[in-house]
Amino acid sequence: MKTSKTLFAVAVATIAAIATPDMANAFTLKGNFGSTNGSYDADTLYNNLFPEANSTANTAFVAENRFGDLGGAAEKEFKLFDHSNAPLTNQNQANFAWVNNQSYNFELSNNGSNWNYSLFDLDNNLLTSVVNTFTAPFSDIFIRTRADVGNSMVVDNLFLNGIAVGGRSAVENPTDGWGANYLRIGDVTGPFTLKGQTTMSWEGNPTRLKSALASQIKVVNIASSKPVPEPAAAVGLGLAALAFARLRRRH
Repeated sequence: MKTSKTLFAVAVATIAAIATPDMANAFTLKGNFGSTNGSYDADTLYNNLFPEANSTANTAFVAENRFGDLGGAAEKEFKLFDHSNAPLTNQNQANFAWVNNQSYNFELSNNGSNWNYSLFDLDNNLLTSVVNTFTAPFSDIFIRTRADVGNSMVVDNLFLNGIAVGGRSAVENPTDGWGANYLRIGDVTGPFTLKGQTTMSWEGNPTRLKSALASQIKVVNIASSKPVPEPAAAVGLGLAALAFARLRRRH
């Protein structure tokens, strides 16, 4: 059952990649993959996309929302950081007390080498913002959501450079264990502005979930990965060849 759930998620990602047309000079929506069985299956699939299965070395930067301790002094809930060193020192972060089941607008944008990550209420009043400098190359955006049993993390209503992305990343009330979901946006070039909404929901009155309820926008470079035949492309070419053959037989 656990394996089938992960494989089903990968199949959905493939279907999404087939159904979504490329947006010229903008980006390509490449679908979702995830697991809700309390395993690291989704994170393993993500890591294996990179050369030598090393996502950290190929990550330009990460924007993160996390439950933390709901604005307490011990944790930070709103972050913008890179993976250039360990432990992480190039990170700017802020406290923020999330409201249960409340949606917020966010914006991740670039001004030269400075990146701004901002959170707004639904009337677009600024609530908090962090700024950091990153210069590493990138090619893809992965939006990861994570939630435990009974909790939900949703990132949706996404727009990249003013164009509707047409996808979402969400883990909603998993029952078999904690879950993770990735939405992949590929062929991203140049500075960009990503806007959307984020919503956390939880059961009971937790005070410190840290990153057990969280989302990350991972801006990464996988252009150097070894080329692998795309299942979507293979299926599309096969269908086109079949249609052409049938058309020739009719004539």
